[in-house]
Amino acid sequence: MANQSKDNSKINETAFGLSQKQLITLFVLKQLRYGHQRNANQLFNLMEQALPFKRRSRMYVYQTLKGMHRNGTVAQTKSGRSYYYAITSKGEQDYQHFLTLHLQRFETIKKILDMMLEQVIHPQRQKAHALEMTLSEEDRKFVSRVINVRDLVRYLTLRELQQHPKGIHGGHVYRYIKDCFVWYVSEGYFYDVLRRMENPQKYDPESVEFSLVYSTWADPDTRSHRNYFLNQNGKAVFSTIESNLTNELRDVHRYINSILSLLSTS
Repeated sequence: MANQSKDNSKINETAFGLSQKQLITLFVLKQLRYGHQRNANQLFNLMEQALPFKRRSRMYVYQTLKGMHRNGTVAQTKSGRSYYYAITSKGEQDYQHFLTLHLQRFETIKKILDMMLEQVIHPQRQKAHALEMTLSEEDRKFVSRVINVRDLVRYLTLRELQQHPKGIHGGHVYRYIKDCFVWYVSEGYFYDVLRRMENPQKYDPESVEFSLVYSTWADPDTRSHRNYFLNQNGKAVFSTIESNLTNELRDVHRYINSILSLLSTS
């Protein structure tokens, strides 16, 4: 089952700010903190089960372990034909440093992802509660790197237009998206996605996507703003966009939980 997730997921691990070497190091230190010595093969097999989405070369894991031994984060003893590893005081310091750098951020991002999933899976609860937190600009950009922002904006836009069959101002849709989460996209990015939803070929002549919305001037005389409507294509693909987004958010959510398990001191 774990291998299936690794094969099928499109998640971009590098977007989460931890290199493969750092992930392996964090995993090894967490395992060795339990007080049990492990050999390289045991650590590799445990890692395959615990860390989703990406296959890691056995050789690369072994090389990382050798590097950890050289820099003093793990001690190495030989038993039979295998080397066994134990965490050192320097390794414990490095683990605590990982906590300082990453724990709070991943806990914050998990709360945002919890809310996003609730919005998609249970849209009827969308105004049930709000997150009592603020999001730094750095964390907002971090969220934007790890999720499919375009799919989320398209989904929320189509869902809101479904609720307003008589049309709705683009600015209203943008405010609705901002109100959904602590996280938000820029207004310029939102309108870029919205215009491409209306006329994808205008912005990319080679695009094979269909128009999902159409718009008219709210007042043809003043032309102050346009009202947007869901077209038949938008109605037809809404469930597909919803399903794809749900799977994408669940993958990100699962990955964040796997990192948080490594950053848990219990």
